[in-house]
Order: sequence, then structure tokens, then C-alpha cells
Amino acid sequence: MKLIVAALSLVTVSTVFALEESTPEAPPIEVGIVVGSTDFFAHNFSTRNQVLFFRAGTFTTWRVLGPGATFTSTYARQALDGVKLEVASYEDGVWRTSRGFDLSTLCDSGADAVWIQEGPQPPSWLEVGTQLTPLTPEPSGLPSGLTTTTNEAAPVMEPLHVPVVTPVDRPNGDTPPVLDERPLPPV
Repeated sequence: MKLIVAALSLVTVSTVFALEESTPEAPPIEVGIVVGSTDFFAHNFSTRNQVLFFRAGTFTTWRVLGPGATFTSTYARQALDGVKLEVASYEDGVWRTSRGFDLSTLCDSGADAVWIQEGPQPPSWLEVGTQLTPLTPEPSGLPSGLTTTTNEAAPVMEPLHVPVVTPVDRPNGDTPPVLDERPLPPV
């Protein structure tokens, strides 16, 4: 239920931001994010791909949000501890980033949403109730391989593949046992 309320909040506030877009000093919203104690919700309002980078220690994973796409996830609250989120997009040979946000801090802040606007250094806003306050993110932690990327569909953003060895010539007796249709003994 909270996820539905958060989604409606994102749509409502995006409409308010859209009304403010008519003024030249208000860049459009690119991504809206809701971090709850058990669910995560992100929506891409822009016309280009946005990449959500999740970082915990030295481990980094990502989700690509196409224009108008939504990403949701559920978890236990403790899973947010030590996890940083960074939103990035690739345009004209340059990666633009929101810089990092600590997900446990956002969750514990009681914020209704985080808004990331378009721009060379995207400004971020924290929404609590009807109040919007500037949000100061942490330094960027994007993987170093992205700084030289020249293509939005670069291999560094593809899911990792771990090869599995499949034997071609099996020795005799190296097959799974044949199971009978006898019932199992009682425990």
C-alpha cells in the first residue's frame, strides 16, 4: 500500500514540477525515487536512459531505466545499511551523475521522495510532506571504467556472466543415479 501511495506522490509532485518547467530556471525532473523501510521505487521522467548504480563496499550493480520506466524492489530494512545509490546518464560522450545517496539515511529521514533534476551537476531535492529542500549528495563513486565509455550500450554495463564448465566426454559411471519409484523410508 505504501508503494502505491509513493507512486501517486511521485506523479502528483511531478505534475507540480512540470508546471514549474514553464519558467526557464526550472530544469525538468529526470528521476523520482522513494526509499521506504521495505520497498524501493524509482521512475524515469526523462527522455533518455538513466542508470541506477547501487554500491555496497567494493560491489556495484546497476539497473537501466528507459524513458518512462519504473524500477521497484522489496527488501528487509537492514539490507539498506551501507548501500549507496547514484543516478547517472550518458549524453554527448559524458557521464552525468547525481553523485551518491546513502539509502539507509534516506529511509530513516522520513522523506516522501527524492527528486533529481536535469543539468550538468543535477540538483537533488528531498521532499518531506509539502516541503522541498536541497539535498547534498556524497561524492560520486561511479566505477572508473565508465569515465572512458563512448557508447551508451557499452559492455561494462552488461550483466556479468560467470562461465560454467560442462563436461563433454563423461567417464562411465559419471551420471546421476536413477531414482526408483519406491517410497522414501519414514523419518
